[in-house]
Amino acid sequence: MENALNYTKKVRNDLLPYLDEPYLELTNNLAERCVKPFVINRKVFHPSGSEIGAIYTVKLFSLIRTAISNGLDPYRYLKYVLTNIKTKPIDELLPYSKDIGKLI
Repeated sequence: MENALNYTKKVRNDLLPYLDEPYLELTNNLAERCVKPFVINRKVFHPSGSEIGAIYTVKLFSLIRTAISNGLDPYRYLKYVLTNIKTKPIDELLPYSKDIGKLI
């Protein structure tokens, strides 16, 4: 019991934000669910042709999963980004940009 109390004292300041901010989660379940498709499909990355090909595949999947996590249709989001990548600032193209949902 003494060890448990000492540990709680030691990490008390790290735990307080979870009480103040209800959107913070105590677990990494959301991150685990986002990574799951990559783990299941990791064999897809092997025939990418090269390490660079695998890196680009991972970046593309990362964009898709981030769009899904932000409630966007991945196809419409990627189409919008690829159409506007040369004309708009990067901040306006991010999946968590405040106006992106209205634009796509």
